[in-house]
Amino acid sequence: MGFFSRTPSTTAADVAARMKDRSVIVIDVRQPSEWRRGHIHGAHNVPLSQLATRLHRIPADKVV
Repeated sequence: MGFFSRTPSTTAADVAARMKDRSVIVIDVRQPSEWRRGHIHGAHNVPLSQLATRLHRIPADKVV
């Protein structure tokens, strides 16, 4: 299984439950100004322009 794997489909409730039990990490790749306007509670902001240089900070043992 690679760092980025496909999830067939999911629901908002399933994502919320998995975030709560810390089995999944949500990465929001929008710019900080967009992030400040609203985001999923518990998501991590890593702007797309910085993603490649910050991949080492994202746990490889979690579903992203």
